[in-house]
Amino acid sequence: MRSWLISHKKSLTGLLLLLVLLIGGWQFVSAKLAQTLQATLLERAGNAVNGRITVGKIDLSLSGRIRIRDIALYDREGALLLQSPSVKIRYRWSDLTSGSLGLPQVEQVLLEQSEIFVKQNGAAFNWNGFLKEDEESHSTVNAFHGKVVLENSVIFLDTALGERTLTGINGSFDWRQAPVIALQAGGMLGKDAFTVQGSWAGEIVLQAETLDLAGFSDLLALGDTTLEAGTVRDLAVYVTQDEKGTLSYHAKGVMDGVKAAGAFALQEGKSDFQLDADGVTFTGLSGLVSGQQVNGQGTVFWGSGQPQLDFTLNLPNVDAAAFVSGLSVGQPLVIDARVSGSGTAPVITGAFKTHEVGLGEVAASDVAGSFRFADGQLALDQVRGNAYQGVLNAAGQVAPDTQQYQFAVSGQGMNSSRLTDKDVSGPLDFTGTVSGQGESAVTRGNFIIRDGKAYGLSFQSLTGSFVKQGDKTEISDIAVHTALGTLYPEQLSQEALDMLKEKAVPVSKTELRQAVTDQLRKKLFR
Repeated sequence: MRSWLISHKKSLTGLLLLLVLLIGGWQFVSAKLAQTLQATLLERAGNAVNGRITVGKIDLSLSGRIRIRDIALYDREGALLLQSPSVKIRYRWSDLTSGSLGLPQVEQVLLEQSEIFVKQNGAAFNWNGFLKEDEESHSTVNAFHGKVVLENSVIFLDTALGERTLTGINGSFDWRQAPVIALQAGGMLGKDAFTVQGSWAGEIVLQAETLDLAGFSDLLALGDTTLEAGTVRDLAVYVTQDEKGTLSYHAKGVMDGVKAAGAFALQEGKSDFQLDADGVTFTGLSGLVSGQQVNGQGTVFWGSGQPQLDFTLNLPNVDAAAFVSGLSVGQPLVIDARVSGSGTAPVITGAFKTHEVGLGEVAASDVAGSFRFADGQLALDQVRGNAYQGVLNAAGQVAPDTQQYQFAVSGQGMNSSRLTDKDVSGPLDFTGTVSGQGESAVTRGNFIIRDGKAYGLSFQSLTGSFVKQGDKTEISDIAVHTALGTLYPEQLSQEALDMLKEKAVPVSKTELRQAVTDQLRKKLFR
């Protein structure tokens, strides 16, 4: 080996000298060429875009790759579109030496650790129109037919769906089949991975196996209801662009483990959903509201102002104690509801039914009715049930926050003997009002008992007024209407009836019939 080196010493020395000269010459030439390239590239790039391009420094390699340091792109209004500490542009060496440095000659652009800003302006994006078009052919001036590669980049999105930051972007945009632009990339949204693929002139699909919903709480907020947790599974977002460059999108997926606080406090929420520019539709919706199972479906319409709601819900087995105190409601309490109106002031209407409702000592069976909730007030209407062998009706207002309520109530055909400890019987009708809170509520009104008896005394009707609070009932203004006149006793008692009998006043239908017969006989045969 030593002898070979000695014998070829002159040749090796010449080769090394040639390499040194080539490297030194390349450094000198590349420096001069880089200065020329920088001026040429900036001029040609500036003529090809509707905006402004700034660079820090340009280096040239023997492989024909140009490295641009600290590049920034701005739109015509001066807003930043892209900035990168390093952009590598690959040309053919023959194009470099001949000065052919237009967009058509670029084979590949590599963006390293770049920041890209994408903002939606109406139906278009801020990048639309950045490259100039020929006035006659409407094709891009000096059209690019290469490939753009992103490495560890960041994309800042500002769209109708809110502001999002995509990190760790690695992928490519391929213009070789322009005007079809092939896209394939992947990255992270928060802690969740996603992929994007498709063509810009056709359809682009973004997919993610899981996505943390908490990052979209601003998009899904409704009034004072805020999203606290949840996961989207099997997310797919489809973006299409028409011939005019107008973008449209729709998405679908499954929400799971949704938790929300506020007016619509929700836990364990789950639903399939489809989303587009008009709104989001939920199907197979289920969850717990105030601990109560809710099932349903519906849509949130974005609209031009406040989001508008249109949901149908079913609550198959509600515990009324979770909403109203002082009422004993049998289960199942079934509620069918419709939610409509704005997200900040929703209106809930619907119907309910249960086999029993109790308030103090008053109980009604087979209860059903309709309701309306708006502006923090609950209105009950057409509430009907069976009580004391008759029918009970009610309608009125409930303030859920204070549990105060006020109802107009009425009853028909009730068994009066079950409503009092007095010896009174006959079908009872009444009208009245109920106001207050829970068992302390006061019921007051008027009643009438038809064709009944009081302590053995038959009457055509018995009327009066009543006030009931808790288990105490006061009756006043009693009047007993009989065939012989009207009695106004302070209190019906057995003693009073005995006195009537001692005075030969008929107190039964038989006695009354006999008394009338005797009087007719006296008139006819005197």
